[in-house]
Amino acid sequence: ADLLVLLDRPQAALAVLERALRLAQSEQGDFDEAENTTLNHIQGEIHDRFTRLMIHAGDLPAALHHAEKSLSCNLSHAALCYRAADLALALLQNDRAGRIIKSFQVGEDGALTALFRQGQSGSDLLALQVEMALAGESDIPPFDWVEAGLRETPSSARLMAAKARLLAREGSLAAAREQYI
Repeated sequence: ADLLVLLDRPQAALAVLERALRLAQSEQGDFDEAENTTLNHIQGEIHDRFTRLMIHAGDLPAALHHAEKSLSCNLSHAALCYRAADLALALLQNDRAGRIIKSFQVGEDGALTALFRQGQSGSDLLALQVEMALAGESDIPPFDWVEAGLRETPSSARLMAAKARLLAREGSLAAAREQYI
């Protein structure tokens, strides 16, 4: 499918992905738990490729559908969660974006550790969550989450802007201005 995309044959790439997904779904349940887990991961990869192809084609509703399917196959993958939530926001489906972010599973390590273990994707997801909270669309993560995020990725413009907005919201306008500059 990737080769077909490179050759500018998106319809052929879609057909290949559809066949791969049907094959993976038809095999589900015929194996033991470990093999079914692997097959579930493969289905998530196929949906992720669909997502990227649909974004490239400009079909954001279909991209969001496949992004959510991909995330449902791996709920602890920050990049997949970020992509799905960002697509929902692009489609002005803010409540849906909030539900998507809440579906992110942090595991036993806790939210921040799970996010930071995933590098830039985790930082992006944290920034998106803070931005949504500042817009009043979800619970605001604690201020120290933003501080921890900036320790992990000190050059994150989104987290720096979020910190400035949080400081301004608290009435610390001088500190917000200093953070912004």
